[in-house]
Amino acid sequence: MLFFCLKNKGFIRDYSIPALFFRTFLFSLFFILSSFILNGCSGRSENPSNIVIARVDDKEITEDRFIEYYSDKDILTLPPNVKRKLLLNMIVDILVSEAMVGEEKEELDTVLSVLGSEDNRDIDPDVIDRISKICVINRKLKEKIDLNVTDEETEKYYMSHQDSFFSKESVLVSQILLKEKEDARKVYAEINKDKNKFNEFAAIYNTDVYRAKYGSLGWVERGDLPPELENLIFKQRVNRISEPIQTSFGFHIFWVKKKVSSKFIPLEEAREDIRKEILKTKIDDEYERLIADLIKKREIFINEEYIYK
Repeated sequence: MLFFCLKNKGFIRDYSIPALFFRTFLFSLFFILSSFILNGCSGRSENPSNIVIARVDDKEITEDRFIEYYSDKDILTLPPNVKRKLLLNMIVDILVSEAMVGEEKEELDTVLSVLGSEDNRDIDPDVIDRISKICVINRKLKEKIDLNVTDEETEKYYMSHQDSFFSKESVLVSQILLKEKEDARKVYAEINKDKNKFNEFAAIYNTDVYRAKYGSLGWVERGDLPPELENLIFKQRVNRISEPIQTSFGFHIFWVKKKVSSKFIPLEEAREDIRKEILKTKIDDEYERLIADLIKKREIFINEEYIYK
């Protein structure tokens, strides 16, 4: 999992780091603070166990530490493959954190100020330590990565991912779905006299889950719906109420409000999204190399018998 932190209070406006990474940092920070709150000051489970479930060099990871890390005793009831993956994620976090200890506190102070803490007395020391390590990881990754994305890189990505920049034909549609043909005819007759009654009737008579949304299906693209529904909807004329149409689901009354033809998204329109995707890939790749290097240097043992018991 990637961890990112603020460089300054204007982080989200920093052109070199896309705003989407800010959300990644917030998720990581939320996880840490939630862990602290759920565990309380002691950070221990009610029934701690000293069973060794993994070892990194000569440092042991016990069952109670595993529970503490994820703030949930029920983690032990998860399927073995899931439990093993979570344990590996914990080991990776430990390796990365240990490798980054010893950097200055500048970024940590920035994070704490953003959290609204005038001093560190109201935040647990373990939480501060973990936030500090996240900040350092962020800096180390940025130091190794070229954060610039050239026009050549952008254009190459665009040409090799053409399918991603093709918008399908889509419609904005609402429906009223009824079980009985006679009911559908009566509702249609009323709506046909006054189109403005559609939403009212959709909220009253709809038998599907969209009753609360006044029958709105929202924007629907080709391929989103079962073929028997899709073929009917995309044949409808815009801003016309259809007569009741029978399918295996019941009797439908459709109202296609808007229709957009399929088209290719031009490069200039997609350029910024492409730049963010390329940068994300660069950071992901560098992080994977960082992890691989750390694992090679350490002796890691996992108690498979415990995992699959």
